[in-house]
Amino acid sequence: MLKEINLSLSSACGAKCVYCPTDRGEANDSSNMSMETLRKVVDEVSSKEFSENHHVESFHLGENGDGLINPHFVEMARYIRKNLPDVSIKFITNFQRLHAKKTRTLLEENLVNVFVCNIDGATEQTYETVKGLRMDQTLKNMEDFLKIREELNSSASLNVNILTLHTYIHTIKREFGFYPINLKSPEKFLEVPDDLGETQKYLKRVLDPKKDVIFNSGVIAWAERDAINTSDLNYDEYDCPNLNKIKTIAHISPDGYWYACCLDSKNELKLGNVHVNSLQEIYKSEGRKKLINLLTERRFGEIKGPCQTVNCCQWLKVHNPHNKYLHKFKNLIRRINPVRTSVEVR
Repeated sequence: MLKEINLSLSSACGAKCVYCPTDRGEANDSSNMSMETLRKVVDEVSSKEFSENHHVESFHLGENGDGLINPHFVEMARYIRKNLPDVSIKFITNFQRLHAKKTRTLLEENLVNVFVCNIDGATEQTYETVKGLRMDQTLKNMEDFLKIREELNSSASLNVNILTLHTYIHTIKREFGFYPINLKSPEKFLEVPDDLGETQKYLKRVLDPKKDVIFNSGVIAWAERDAINTSDLNYDEYDCPNLNKIKTIAHISPDGYWYACCLDSKNELKLGNVHVNSLQEIYKSEGRKKLINLLTERRFGEIKGPCQTVNCCQWLKVHNPHNKYLHKFKNLIRRINPVRTSVEVR
């Protein structure tokens, strides 16, 4: 049974996060989803026949890219809300394009229930090194969001993840023996102190504890796949951490392909296209059943694509004083299903 639809409205992104792959959407013919594709998905999900077999509780926008790059973003959110008024709509944003005018539209029309973002440092140096974005623009847009939300008395929540430069560099080096491949001259940053605490203090000061949640993000190494020697991997040592999501979530690429999961950054493990087959047909297809069986049996080498480096799909242990909150996070993750695994620090 499908419980969630994840839409990659755009595979493009203005950020250059050190922990994100640079190959997003390479297997696609277009980087922005069309209204035709969006309508095809929403119309089927809202049909009586579909609801007899599935119970979709949420739509996730901003999958594998910045949805606001799609010029039809607001129109798409409106179409989802009009046809599926009871679903929870989640949206990942880096706040660079979420200006006050667009924020007001999304909140006034209740087009998004949960906003998710990353604030990965307390200083310009650490934040901009991690994300390749201007920190002042991010914080201005986020603070405008919070002011407008208060003015409108909106119930929308904001989930903020923190993955600091210090944590990412040292976790990757400890686990894999090399430094992050997206980080130029990593030796310059080895002595940069961890500003997790300072970032938390700022966020706790500006966020609403009744609506918002802060996460200390776990580390996942999907950006490091190209540095992995797959001949050294013993696949029997790994499980697919996203297997349950693959069973219950449909990930739709900009050009309409149902691809395996959120860690399939290229969108190369394609199960079918919504312009050729219905979601229900793809869901019941032999190709999807085969993928799930191969993942269950740990036959990752036969699947190829991102599954060849299944070791990069695992959540890595982060050494920090907040690990005591991990049990709280695991309970929370089941309810809100944020994109990245993380540890609650509120």
